[in-house]
Amino acid sequence: NHGNATNGPVWQFTTWQSDLAVSSLTISPESGIVAGTEVTVTATVTNSGPAPVLDAFQVDLRVNGQSIGTHSVGAPLESGASAQVSKTWTALAGDSIIEAVADSTGVINESNEENNTASLTLTGIRDVTPPPAVEDLEILGIGDGTSVTLDWSSFDEASVGDVAGYRLYLETTPFTDVSSLTPYETLGAGTFSCTIVDLTQGQTYYFAVVAFDA
Repeated sequence: NHGNATNGPVWQFTTWQSDLAVSSLTISPESGIVAGTEVTVTATVTNSGPAPVLDAFQVDLRVNGQSIGTHSVGAPLESGASAQVSKTWTALAGDSIIEAVADSTGVINESNEENNTASLTLTGIRDVTPPPAVEDLEILGIGDGTSVTLDWSSFDEASVGDVAGYRLYLETTPFTDVSSLTPYETLGAGTFSCTIVDLTQGQTYYFAVVAFDA
């Protein structure tokens, strides 16, 4: 005898979750960016889920995978609400990928974890600042006076960082501006000396070495 039983009501529960998404990623200025420009990166994070975010979370702003600043967004962040974070970054020459990652430490349980990141790419940022002058140029005479070696090994190329090479100028009259002159020779980065041959004995020569970037 199993006895009699009365069926009771069946209760249905729906679990609501929040959903953080980077809804906007912008930069200012939007154009005219060259190396050295101060760029403000701004990310807008929106809770697109039906439930509020009840814990604080981090938003990480990155350039080429490296963090340029992490910001904490306080709770609660209601459904449909947004928070905005910004960070200033100094632009570098070349291409840069800017990213914003919401909940970068993974503390919020979300309905969709695939929309937490947004990115944009800046291509072809130019370096408009020339390398510093090569001021310590040593000139060494060789043999019968028809050859010289130029040496600028004291130039700190590593600290400059973006030297593409060196232009060597040779003239028989004094000069202070090379803009109208044709280089005698162009050498690659990492070269710090050059020997010049077939000079005329008794002739005065004037030399300059100018570093240039890409």
